[in-house]
Amino acid sequence: TISAWPDRVLVINFWATWCAPCRREIPGLINIQAKNAANGVQVVGIAVDQADKVREYAKEIGINYPILIAGIEGAALSRELGNKTGALPFTVVLNRDGALLKSHLGLITEEELQELLRPLLANSAKSG
Repeated sequence: TISAWPDRVLVINFWATWCAPCRREIPGLINIQAKNAANGVQVVGIAVDQADKVREYAKEIGINYPILIAGIEGAALSRELGNKTGALPFTVVLNRDGALLKSHLGLITEEELQELLRPLLANSAKSG
């Protein structure tokens, strides 16, 4: 659950190894995690895929954030978060209180995501 990462800005990315746009955006997510972890950002991947394929791909590319494996439950969760079509990739950003700030269907670039996170990082600097 999101309570595993209290007081963190969560970037939750639904993806699969067979999804070409997902594979294109993962290097940006790796960079987002590396650049922003000290400022309270946590990227979490939810793979709608087979565990062995996900483990192999994560190791191959060097994913530096937690990956959760979800079957059909992952698709259902993404729909609950606003992914009406169930397509991948799908990314949501939750603030430190767990409120949904943004959902994005399709590939999101590192630059788009960093811009979205910028005000949340500024809030952490002011409050803490």
